[in-house]
Amino acid sequence: MQFNSDLNLTSKINYKSKEKSKDIVNFSSLFNQVALKNFTKIDMDILFFIVKKVYNKSKKLVRFEIDELTDLIDSKRTRFKNKNRLLENIESFCEKLQTSFIKNYVINGKTTDLYRITLFNVSSHYENGILKFINVKITPEAVRFFNNVKEYNLVAFSLEEFSFISSKHSKNLYRIAKQIERSKSKSWVVNSFLLENIMDIKESHKAKEKLKLSRIQQFYLSPALKELNGKNYLGNPYFENKLICETIKENKVTTNNKVTHNVVAYKLSFIEADNVEE
Repeated sequence: MQFNSDLNLTSKINYKSKEKSKDIVNFSSLFNQVALKNFTKIDMDILFFIVKKVYNKSKKLVRFEIDELTDLIDSKRTRFKNKNRLLENIESFCEKLQTSFIKNYVINGKTTDLYRITLFNVSSHYENGILKFINVKITPEAVRFFNNVKEYNLVAFSLEEFSFISSKHSKNLYRIAKQIERSKSKSWVVNSFLLENIMDIKESHKAKEKLKLSRIQQFYLSPALKELNGKNYLGNPYFENKLICETIKENKVTTNNKVTHNVVAYKLSFIEADNVEE
């Protein structure tokens, strides 16, 4: 995918100091092109914990204890009261990561190419029948997402803040917004096919063009924007400015000489709150 030139990322004051925190996940903005299809919100928490662990580890085998995972994504011990259920979620996720391909959509002009990619090789280890630790290794095709990422191409966020976001759709929009927040223009025009797949929008909600936009707004974009323009688990704003989403439409004449207005792209932007029309 060719990113809009406005997405040349810039360094931020104190960014590197934030990056040093044990809670911060780092990865290449290229990873934001990967659509995490059929992932649950807990799957996404585990995935980005793994991303944090393997960052700049090249293709080395990385081991992490299950307790370390729970410490980072639930330090207050308020989210996962049933540890057995959490272990089941982790086991299910590891199986999904190994057996399912993750779709990666690449936009090159108006041509959309689709290919599949496996991010990690994962092995689970048990003691007395209880999951204790996991070994993870980056696949050769995924190394570029997590190793030697240039500062201008780096995306970073708090894993704990991410873990408290309530839906997977909000989480997907959050990781994109974190990239846009560091761009010069504070905006990104993104192909509709790409954004709809990154947001993991159900095929049934994309089936009829006439109803597609209202469904996407109602079930995905509006709830995600409402959450991300609110406050995080600490009572602080997720972002300094307000995140908005505009649609870009293209007129198309049908065989019956009717004009339809199809959504071809979305524009995600940060603007000052005072400039938002209520």
